[in-house]
Amino acid sequence: MPPKRKRPYTAREKALAAARALLKRKPKDPLLLDVRKHCTYADFILIVSGTSIRQTQTLADFLEETLHRQGIRLRAVEGKEGGQWILMDYDDLIVHIFYDPTRLFYDLEGLWLEAPRLPLPKVSPEAEGEESS
Repeated sequence: MPPKRKRPYTAREKALAAARALLKRKPKDPLLLDVRKHCTYADFILIVSGTSIRQTQTLADFLEETLHRQGIRLRAVEGKEGGQWILMDYDDLIVHIFYDPTRLFYDLEGLWLEAPRLPLPKVSPEAEGEESS
C-alpha cells in the first residue's frame, strides 16, 4: 500500500516525480513542458523516447509502478500494447512515451514551441539502480 501523504501532490511535484522515475531508466531525449498557459487538459507534459518497443513498454510499466507506490494514480493509458506511442494520463500530467521514429514523425515538441521547458531533476548514481523513490 502506498504511503499516506499529508497533502496531495501538486501538478509540478507529480511531473517531477514522473521525470525522476523515468530518468532512472535512461530514456532518450526527455522533455518536461509547462503547458498551463497553453492548454486546458493538463498542466505539464512529459515526453520521452525509447529505442525499441520493448523499452517503451518497460518505461511505461516502471513509471506506473513507481508512481503507484508514491500514491500517484494513473487515470488512463493508451497504446501500451503496441508500444509505438504510449500516452499515460495522470490528470494534470500527461506522459508521452514514444518509440523514437514515431516521436520524430509526430513532433509533439513542435506543437508546444511556446511552452516553457523545465529543467529535469537530477538522478544520483546510487538512485539509478533503485526500483522506487
